[in-house]
Amino acid sequence: MFLLVLLRFLPHCFGLAEAISEPQIMMRGRDTKGNTIVIDDFREAYWWLRDHTPEDARVMAWWDYGYQINGVGNRTTIADGNTWNHEHIALLGKCLTSDEKTSHAITRHLADYVLIWTTRYAGMYSDDLAKSPHMARIGASVYADRIGCEAPPQLSMADGV
Repeated sequence: MFLLVLLRFLPHCFGLAEAISEPQIMMRGRDTKGNTIVIDDFREAYWWLRDHTPEDARVMAWWDYGYQINGVGNRTTIADGNTWNHEHIALLGKCLTSDEKTSHAITRHLADYVLIWTTRYAGMYSDDLAKSPHMARIGASVYADRIGCEAPPQLSMADGV
């Protein structure tokens, strides 16, 4: 029995290890002819931040990218995966989904640069456009009057969120 488990489990482990060991900021894709290509736009953008912005620059982006902006781009980010303050994330949501005039009036005091991702040309639909309803909903949970959408009941400040 042990040998059977070992013979089936070991190949599974090696296959899984290979599947999940792709770097998160570089991905494999296929061009229009089916050739394997490397999509490294994330890395290139973070390196651009590192090489073309002042060392003390503050970068605003949705919190998903905070650690990468900090670690790869070596720049201060407004939020990352460890930002627990709901009002802080809601302010990001407000800035990233409000009209340009409203957003600029706030953002200019918080950040020097704003990073917005779009990856649709590469066939990846998990970009900031896809996340924008969530950004708006989180922003509206604190700033409903400013974004122009109502906070859903489960995110209402009246409920102590």
